[in-house]
Amino acid sequence: PSVLSEAEIPTSPDAVDRTGRDGIPVLIVTYFVAIAGFAIVTMIYPQVLDRRFSLSPAQISMVFVFLGLVGAFIQGGAIGRMAKRFGDYKLAAAGLLLMAISMVVMPFAHNMTLFLVFTFGLAAGNSLAQPTLMAMASRLAASTAQGKVIGTVQSAGSLGRVVGPSAGGFMLGWDRSRPDLAYGNTPFVIGGIVMGIAFLISLMLRQSPVSVAESPVEVAGK
Repeated sequence: PSVLSEAEIPTSPDAVDRTGRDGIPVLIVTYFVAIAGFAIVTMIYPQVLDRRFSLSPAQISMVFVFLGLVGAFIQGGAIGRMAKRFGDYKLAAAGLLLMAISMVVMPFAHNMTLFLVFTFGLAAGNSLAQPTLMAMASRLAASTAQGKVIGTVQSAGSLGRVVGPSAGGFMLGWDRSRPDLAYGNTPFVIGGIVMGIAFLISLMLRQSPVSVAESPVEVAGK
């Protein structure tokens, strides 16, 4: 394993503050792109479920309940144990990649079972990525600027929630003349590409001090 001297290991929030500020803009952009990509897809769910599978409003509501339950399970306890084992960065990157894959394969969901499987991947990925990216923002920010940084990240997310649905609705119009089972393919695929871009941007955070500090390290001479 890579060996770090004791002097190289961030041992306090201030150590992370001084070396992590360059990662904050990258994290903000990652969060914006990820939220926008996720919002592209979630806003079209009712229309897609209605046309593809002729679900009633009550049945569509149950799909959103399913999404919520997946998120509650992961964020309600599982993510804490996983963060201790793998670190925030790895969970965030895995979540972004899982969402990208789940969106891109949605065109193959020609039955409700597959649609729910891919929806599970989407919900799980979002539940892994969003809270861990916020945790990284908190830890990368200088102790005197945490409120400002977290507020900026949240504002980027709010902007993504405006851009994403607008783009999703526009793209859904392109599928109007497609067969029922192909309805929604365009925003799903483009949303997946956008999420893939968020994943690629997040790779720039691999060298952040938060990532290093969370990883098991072997101290020279011990």
